[in-house]
Amino acid sequence: MAASAQWAFDRDVPIIRYEIDWSARINRPLYESPPKSPVATTLAKVKNEGGEAAVQQLTPPDAVETGLRSFPTLAAFYSVPRPIAIESFLQKNQQLVGLLFSAFPKIRANWGTEIKPELNIVDDPDGGFPILMVRLTSNMPDAYEALDRFDEEWWLDHIKDAEGLLNFSLHSR
Repeated sequence: MAASAQWAFDRDVPIIRYEIDWSARINRPLYESPPKSPVATTLAKVKNEGGEAAVQQLTPPDAVETGLRSFPTLAAFYSVPRPIAIESFLQKNQQLVGLLFSAFPKIRANWGTEIKPELNIVDDPDGGFPILMVRLTSNMPDAYEALDRFDEEWWLDHIKDAEGLLNFSLHSR
């Protein structure tokens, strides 16, 4: 980006005009994801088949180091309406990535395979800072009982690891 300055006739401050070279930006996607590895492709295939054991088998504990727990893989599990903002937030709060991967099988176990949790950044009303909200939308008649089970079986044991930066909310259709 090149900048040039012009002086305004009635002011002592320059007017700065930016010239942008758009040729480098044409035909370039807004969000570029790295090529999928065979393991990530396999993981994406089993995401809809449910089965906590299959997901855990394909996401070993050292997956962060092997690159399997990358943002594009996470986006295959969760709906991400603002990928750049969510990825930036997760880069700053990397402890949440492992929690999101761990939570997904529990979400599927409690709400079934039709649910597609959505990641959003919202301002925490109590703390005044941004948090990551996992929005669960379900039309199950016992959806709130499923939320209680999710809390008891998984979330309450992991809430301290989120450091106040992650929460789950349930919405009915």
